[in-house]
Amino acid sequence: MTRLAPNGLLALCALLSLTGCNTPRLVTRTELVEVPVRQYVVVPRILTEPVTEPAKPQPKCVDSGRPALCNPQLIEWRDSTADALGEANARLERIRNLKGDE
Repeated sequence: MTRLAPNGLLALCALLSLTGCNTPRLVTRTELVEVPVRQYVVVPRILTEPVTEPAKPQPKCVDSGRPALCNPQLIEWRDSTADALGEANARLERIRNLKGDE
């Protein structure tokens, strides 16, 4: 019986190694995948120039003995600041909409 044990163990190992070769094969499939490529666009220089902030007007009114801006001056200054902000936002919108063919 002592001779059968090593032979049986050897036969068992051979049998296990043969069953390992009988596993199903991994099948791979080749397919084309489109990868988006980031495209860099040169931004026109005019769109990157700073928008000038409207200058504060010189006070034309007096409040408690001190120079102060009059209401029409404040309205004009506010409107010019809003126009400058609108121009800056329009430039940013044009930059966002740039395409590679421009």
